[in-house]
Amino acid sequence: MSFFADLFKKDKKDSQAVVLIDIGASSVAGAYAHYVDGKTPILLHTSRVPINSHADEAYESALIRTLSTFGNDLLREGAPILARHTGSGASDSILVSIDLPDQEIKMRTESFERASPFIFTKKMMNTMLERTRVVPQGRSLTDESIVNAILNGYDTRSPYDKSARRVSLMVASSIIDSDIFDSIISTLRGLYHTENIFSVAGRTLRSQAIHDAFPHERDALIVDATGPDLSIALIRKNIFTAIANSLQELAHHPMPQIVFIIADEPKLPVVQQMIREEKSLFGANSPKIVPVVPSHLSSLLRHAAPTQPDLSLLLMALYHQNHSFNGEI
Repeated sequence: MSFFADLFKKDKKDSQAVVLIDIGASSVAGAYAHYVDGKTPILLHTSRVPINSHADEAYESALIRTLSTFGNDLLREGAPILARHTGSGASDSILVSIDLPDQEIKMRTESFERASPFIFTKKMMNTMLERTRVVPQGRSLTDESIVNAILNGYDTRSPYDKSARRVSLMVASSIIDSDIFDSIISTLRGLYHTENIFSVAGRTLRSQAIHDAFPHERDALIVDATGPDLSIALIRKNIFTAIANSLQELAHHPMPQIVFIIADEPKLPVVQQMIREEKSLFGANSPKIVPVVPSHLSSLLRHAAPTQPDLSLLLMALYHQNHSFNGEI
Protein backbone atom coordinates (compact mmCIF):
# COMPACT_ATOMS: atom_id res chain seq x y z
CA MET A 1 0.00 0.00 0.00
CA SER A 2 1.38 3.38 -0.90
CA PHE A 3 2.13 5.62 2.06
CA PHE A 4 -0.25 8.10 0.43
CA ALA A 5 -2.93 5.55 -0.44
CA ASP A 6 -5.24 6.49 2.41
CA LEU A 7 -5.45 9.97 0.92
CA PHE A 8 -7.17 8.51 -2.12
CA LYS A 9 -10.04 7.56 0.17
CA LYS A 10 -10.38 10.91 1.91
CA ASP A 11 -13.81 11.44 0.36
CA LYS A 12 -14.63 7.97 -0.84
CA LYS A 13 -17.39 7.82 -3.43
CA ASP A 14 -19.26 5.00 -5.12
CA SER A 15 -17.80 6.21 -8.43
CA GLN A 16 -14.29 7.52 -9.07
CA ALA A 17 -12.49 8.74 -12.19
CA VAL A 18 -8.72 8.42 -12.05
CA VAL A 19 -5.99 9.55 -14.42
CA LEU A 20 -3.11 7.06 -14.53
CA ILE A 21 0.31 8.38 -15.58
CA ASP A 22 3.20 5.95 -16.14
CA ILE A 23 6.61 7.68 -16.38
CA GLY A 24 9.39 5.39 -17.53
CA ALA A 25 12.98 5.91 -18.54
CA SER A 26 12.13 5.94 -22.27
CA SER A 27 8.40 6.66 -22.52
CA VAL A 28 5.38 8.27 -20.90
CA ALA A 29 1.93 6.65 -20.86
CA GLY A 30 -1.46 7.57 -19.51
CA ALA A 31 -5.03 6.40 -19.15
CA TYR A 32 -8.45 7.45 -17.94
CA ALA A 33 -9.90 4.80 -15.65
CA HIS A 34 -13.35 4.65 -14.09
CA TYR A 35 -14.11 2.80 -10.87
CA VAL A 36 -17.58 1.95 -9.56
CA ASP A 37 -17.82 0.24 -6.20
CA GLY A 38 -18.52 -3.46 -6.67
CA LYS A 39 -17.93 -3.43 -10.44
CA THR A 40 -15.01 -4.19 -12.74
CA PRO A 41 -12.82 -1.11 -13.38
CA ILE A 42 -12.81 0.23 -16.94
CA LEU A 43 -9.94 1.78 -18.87
CA LEU A 44 -11.61 4.24 -21.23
CA HIS A 45 -8.63 5.79 -22.99
CA THR A 46 -4.93 4.88 -23.11
CA SER A 47 -1.88 6.29 -24.86
CA ARG A 48 1.93 6.04 -24.80
CA VAL A 49 4.66 8.18 -26.40
CA PRO A 50 8.48 7.92 -26.43
CA ILE A 51 10.76 10.43 -24.70
CA ASN A 52 12.82 11.93 -27.52
CA SER A 53 15.57 14.41 -26.64
CA HIS A 54 16.33 17.35 -28.87
CA ALA A 55 19.94 18.11 -29.81
CA ASP A 56 21.96 19.05 -26.72
CA GLU A 57 18.85 18.67 -24.52
CA ALA A 58 19.30 17.14 -21.07
CA TYR A 59 17.28 14.01 -20.34
CA GLU A 60 15.45 15.72 -17.48
CA SER A 61 14.32 18.56 -19.75
CA ALA A 62 13.18 16.09 -22.42
CA LEU A 63 11.20 14.14 -19.83
CA ILE A 64 9.31 17.18 -18.52
CA ARG A 65 8.71 18.55 -22.04
CA THR A 66 7.33 15.18 -23.15
CA LEU A 67 5.17 14.90 -20.03
CA SER A 68 3.72 18.38 -20.58
CA THR A 69 2.87 17.80 -24.24
CA PHE A 70 1.59 14.30 -23.59
CA GLY A 71 -0.50 15.44 -20.61
CA ASN A 72 -2.17 18.11 -22.74
CA ASP A 73 -3.00 15.55 -25.42
CA LEU A 74 -4.26 13.05 -22.85
CA LEU A 75 -6.52 15.67 -21.31
CA ARG A 76 -7.83 16.83 -24.70
CA GLU A 77 -8.54 13.30 -25.93
CA GLY A 78 -9.44 11.51 -22.72
CA ALA A 79 -11.67 13.99 -20.86
CA PRO A 80 -14.42 13.97 -23.55
CA ILE A 81 -14.43 10.15 -23.54
CA LEU A 82 -14.76 10.17 -19.75
CA ALA A 83 -17.60 12.72 -20.02
CA ARG A 84 -19.51 10.51 -22.47
CA HIS A 85 -19.14 7.58 -20.09
CA THR A 86 -19.85 9.29 -16.75
CA GLY A 87 -21.45 12.64 -17.56
CA SER A 88 -18.36 14.58 -16.45
CA GLY A 89 -14.88 14.97 -17.89
CA ALA A 90 -13.35 15.82 -14.50
CA SER A 91 -11.05 13.34 -12.75
CA ASP A 92 -11.02 12.82 -8.99
CA SER A 93 -7.31 12.05 -8.63
CA ILE A 94 -4.09 11.25 -10.46
CA LEU A 95 -1.91 8.23 -9.76
CA VAL A 96 1.59 8.59 -11.21
CA SER A 97 3.99 5.67 -11.47
CA ILE A 98 7.68 6.63 -11.69
CA ASP A 99 10.65 4.58 -13.00
CA LEU A 100 13.73 6.73 -13.60
CA PRO A 101 17.42 5.85 -14.05
CA ASP A 102 18.66 7.32 -10.73
CA GLN A 103 15.74 6.12 -8.66
CA GLU A 104 16.54 4.20 -5.48
CA ILE A 105 14.31 1.47 -4.04
CA LYS A 106 15.11 0.39 -0.49
CA MET A 107 13.50 -2.19 1.75
CA ARG A 108 13.28 -2.07 5.53
CA THR A 109 11.30 -3.79 8.26
CA GLU A 110 9.59 -1.82 11.01
CA SER A 111 8.29 -3.49 14.20
CA PHE A 112 5.96 -2.34 16.94
CA GLU A 113 5.37 -4.37 20.11
CA ARG A 114 3.66 -3.91 23.49
CA ALA A 115 3.14 -6.17 26.50
CA SER A 116 -0.64 -5.73 26.37
CA PRO A 117 -2.95 -5.70 23.34
CA PHE A 118 -3.49 -2.42 21.46
CA ILE A 119 -5.43 -1.28 18.41
CA PHE A 120 -3.11 -0.79 15.45
CA THR A 121 -4.13 2.32 13.49
CA LYS A 122 -2.97 4.22 10.41
CA LYS A 123 -1.82 7.01 12.72
CA MET A 124 0.53 4.54 14.46
CA MET A 125 1.86 3.41 11.10
CA ASN A 126 2.47 6.98 9.92
CA THR A 127 4.25 7.86 13.16
CA MET A 128 6.43 4.74 12.85
CA LEU A 129 7.42 5.56 9.28
CA GLU A 130 8.11 9.23 10.01
CA ARG A 131 10.38 8.28 12.92
CA THR A 132 12.62 6.05 10.82
CA ARG A 133 12.47 7.76 7.44
CA VAL A 134 15.80 8.96 6.01
CA VAL A 135 15.79 11.09 2.85
CA PRO A 136 19.15 12.57 1.71
CA GLN A 137 19.38 16.26 0.85
CA GLY A 138 18.45 16.94 -2.76
CA ARG A 139 16.31 13.79 -2.96
CA SER A 140 12.56 13.35 -2.57
CA LEU A 141 10.47 10.45 -1.32
CA THR A 142 8.07 9.41 -4.07
CA ASP A 143 6.32 6.89 -1.83
CA GLU A 144 6.61 4.38 0.98
CA SER A 145 4.77 1.19 0.13
CA ILE A 146 3.76 -1.29 2.79
CA VAL A 147 4.32 -4.49 0.84
CA ASN A 148 3.57 -6.77 3.76
CA ALA A 149 2.00 -6.53 7.23
CA ILE A 150 2.16 -9.18 9.97
CA LEU A 151 0.03 -8.92 13.11
CA ASN A 152 0.79 -11.34 15.96
CA GLY A 153 2.72 -13.55 13.54
CA TYR A 154 -0.02 -13.71 10.88
CA ASP A 155 0.09 -12.12 7.45
CA THR A 156 -2.83 -9.76 6.79
CA ARG A 157 -3.96 -7.48 3.98
CA SER A 158 -6.21 -5.39 6.26
CA PRO A 159 -4.11 -4.59 9.37
CA TYR A 160 -5.73 -1.39 10.58
CA ASP A 161 -8.06 -1.01 13.56
CA LYS A 162 -7.31 -4.52 14.79
CA SER A 163 -6.06 -5.71 18.16
CA ALA A 164 -2.43 -6.77 18.28
CA ARG A 165 0.60 -7.18 20.52
CA ARG A 166 3.19 -7.33 17.72
CA VAL A 167 3.15 -5.61 14.34
CA SER A 168 5.79 -6.02 11.66
CA LEU A 169 5.72 -4.00 8.42
CA MET A 170 7.89 -4.49 5.35
CA VAL A 171 8.37 -1.09 3.71
CA ALA A 172 9.61 -0.31 0.20
CA SER A 173 10.80 3.29 -0.13
CA SER A 174 11.43 5.10 -3.41
CA ILE A 175 13.70 8.16 -3.64
CA ILE A 176 14.52 10.32 -6.68
CA ASP A 177 16.09 13.69 -7.49
CA SER A 178 14.05 16.49 -5.89
CA ASP A 179 14.14 18.80 -8.91
CA ILE A 180 12.79 16.11 -11.23
CA PHE A 181 10.13 15.02 -8.78
CA ASP A 182 8.98 18.60 -8.13
CA SER A 183 8.83 19.26 -11.88
CA ILE A 184 6.73 16.14 -12.47
CA ILE A 185 4.21 17.06 -9.79
CA SER A 186 4.02 20.75 -10.76
CA THR A 187 3.52 19.83 -14.44
CA LEU A 188 0.64 17.49 -13.61
CA ARG A 189 -0.84 19.99 -11.18
CA GLY A 190 -0.79 22.68 -13.85
CA LEU A 191 -2.46 20.41 -16.39
CA TYR A 192 -5.20 18.94 -14.22
CA HIS A 193 -5.65 21.73 -11.63
CA THR A 194 -5.77 19.34 -8.70
CA GLU A 195 -3.81 18.66 -5.53
CA ASN A 196 -4.92 15.00 -5.55
CA ILE A 197 -1.75 13.72 -7.20
CA PHE A 198 -0.14 10.63 -5.70
CA SER A 199 3.10 8.94 -6.71
CA VAL A 200 4.40 5.40 -6.40
CA ALA A 201 7.50 3.58 -7.64
CA GLY A 202 6.61 1.63 -10.76
CA ARG A 203 8.63 -1.43 -9.76
CA THR A 204 6.89 -1.68 -6.40
CA LEU A 205 3.47 -1.09 -7.95
CA ARG A 206 3.84 -3.76 -10.62
CA SER A 207 5.10 -6.42 -8.19
CA GLN A 208 2.14 -5.86 -5.89
CA ALA A 209 -0.31 -5.84 -8.80
CA ILE A 210 1.03 -9.17 -10.10
CA HIS A 211 0.67 -10.59 -6.59
CA ASP A 212 -2.96 -9.42 -6.65
CA ALA A 213 -3.57 -10.93 -10.08
CA PHE A 214 -2.25 -14.38 -9.06
CA PRO A 215 -3.28 -14.69 -5.37
CA HIS A 216 -3.15 -18.50 -5.43
CA GLU A 217 0.63 -18.43 -6.05
CA ARG A 218 1.92 -18.16 -2.49
CA ASP A 219 5.57 -18.69 -3.55
CA ALA A 220 6.80 -16.87 -6.63
CA LEU A 221 9.45 -14.70 -8.23
CA ILE A 222 8.33 -11.56 -10.07
CA VAL A 223 10.95 -10.40 -12.56
CA ASP A 224 10.28 -6.88 -13.82
CA ALA A 225 12.33 -5.79 -16.85
CA THR A 226 10.20 -2.81 -17.88
CA GLY A 227 12.14 -0.21 -15.89
CA PRO A 228 15.70 1.08 -16.34
CA ASP A 229 17.02 -1.62 -13.99
CA LEU A 230 16.00 -5.22 -13.49
CA SER A 231 13.86 -5.68 -10.37
CA ILE A 232 13.10 -9.07 -8.81
CA ALA A 233 10.58 -9.54 -6.02
CA LEU A 234 10.56 -12.74 -3.97
CA ILE A 235 7.30 -13.94 -2.42
CA ARG A 236 7.45 -16.74 0.14
CA LYS A 237 4.32 -18.06 1.88
CA ASN A 238 2.34 -15.14 0.45
CA ILE A 239 4.80 -12.63 1.97
CA PHE A 240 7.08 -10.23 0.12
CA THR A 241 10.44 -11.41 1.40
CA ALA A 242 12.96 -9.43 -0.65
CA ILE A 243 13.47 -7.17 -3.66
CA ALA A 244 16.75 -7.46 -5.59
CA ASN A 245 18.38 -6.52 -8.88
CA SER A 246 19.69 -9.99 -9.73
CA LEU A 247 18.92 -13.63 -9.01
CA GLN A 248 22.31 -14.07 -7.38
CA GLU A 249 21.34 -11.56 -4.69
CA LEU A 250 18.56 -13.98 -3.72
CA ALA A 251 20.70 -17.12 -3.83
CA HIS A 252 20.51 -17.62 -0.05
CA HIS A 253 16.69 -17.92 -0.24
CA PRO A 254 14.82 -21.10 -1.24
CA MET A 255 13.65 -20.41 -4.78
CA PRO A 256 9.98 -20.77 -5.82
CA GLN A 257 9.03 -22.96 -8.76
CA ILE A 258 7.16 -20.26 -10.68
CA VAL A 259 8.58 -17.07 -12.18
CA PHE A 260 6.39 -14.26 -13.52
CA ILE A 261 8.05 -11.98 -16.05
CA ILE A 262 6.98 -8.42 -16.87
CA ALA A 263 8.88 -7.40 -19.99
CA ASP A 264 8.44 -5.83 -23.41
CA GLU A 265 8.76 -8.19 -26.37
CA PRO A 266 12.41 -7.33 -27.19
CA LYS A 267 13.53 -7.96 -23.60
CA LEU A 268 11.50 -11.11 -22.96
CA PRO A 269 13.88 -13.68 -24.56
CA VAL A 270 16.84 -12.10 -22.75
CA VAL A 271 15.12 -12.41 -19.37
CA GLN A 272 14.00 -15.97 -20.07
CA GLN A 273 17.56 -16.95 -20.99
CA MET A 274 18.90 -15.30 -17.82
CA ILE A 275 16.57 -17.44 -15.71
CA ARG A 276 17.56 -20.63 -17.55
CA GLU A 277 21.24 -19.86 -17.02
CA GLU A 278 20.63 -19.64 -13.27
CA LYS A 279 18.78 -22.97 -13.14
CA SER A 280 21.10 -24.27 -10.39
CA LEU A 281 19.45 -21.80 -7.97
CA PHE A 282 16.11 -23.56 -8.43
CA GLY A 283 17.24 -27.06 -7.44
CA ALA A 284 16.45 -30.22 -9.37
CA ASN A 285 13.39 -28.85 -11.16
CA SER A 286 13.40 -25.98 -13.63
CA PRO A 287 10.88 -23.29 -12.68
CA LYS A 288 7.72 -22.61 -14.61
CA ILE A 289 8.21 -19.30 -16.46
CA VAL A 290 5.08 -17.21 -17.06
CA PRO A 291 5.42 -14.06 -19.19
CA VAL A 292 2.57 -11.84 -18.00
CA VAL A 293 0.33 -10.57 -20.81
CA PRO A 294 -2.78 -8.34 -20.75
CA SER A 295 -5.13 -11.31 -21.19
CA HIS A 296 -4.11 -12.53 -17.71
CA LEU A 297 -5.95 -9.50 -16.32
CA SER A 298 -9.06 -9.65 -18.52
CA SER A 299 -11.29 -10.96 -15.71
CA LEU A 300 -10.12 -8.21 -13.35
CA LEU A 301 -10.21 -5.16 -15.64
CA ARG A 302 -12.17 -4.07 -18.69
CA HIS A 303 -10.16 -2.47 -21.48
CA ALA A 304 -12.61 -0.31 -23.44
CA ALA A 305 -10.07 1.90 -25.25
CA PRO A 306 -9.57 1.45 -29.03
CA THR A 307 -5.80 1.09 -28.54
CA GLN A 308 -4.03 -2.18 -27.77
CA PRO A 309 -3.94 -3.00 -24.02
CA ASP A 310 -0.88 -1.58 -22.27
CA LEU A 311 0.29 -3.99 -19.57
CA SER A 312 1.87 -1.32 -17.35
CA LEU A 313 -1.31 0.77 -17.39
CA LEU A 314 -3.45 -2.30 -16.68
CA LEU A 315 -1.28 -3.11 -13.68
CA MET A 316 -1.61 0.48 -12.49
CA ALA A 317 -5.39 0.23 -12.72
CA LEU A 318 -5.36 -3.04 -10.80
CA TYR A 319 -3.07 -1.59 -8.14
CA HIS A 320 -5.40 1.36 -7.61
CA GLN A 321 -8.37 -0.97 -7.32
CA ASN A 322 -6.79 -3.15 -4.65
CA HIS A 323 -4.50 -0.81 -2.76
CA SER A 324 -6.29 2.51 -2.77
CA PHE A 325 -9.96 2.35 -3.67
CA ASN A 326 -10.65 -0.66 -1.45
CA GLY A 327 -8.30 0.48 1.27
CA GLU A 328 -6.28 -2.72 1.49
CA ILE A 329 -2.55 -3.34 1.44
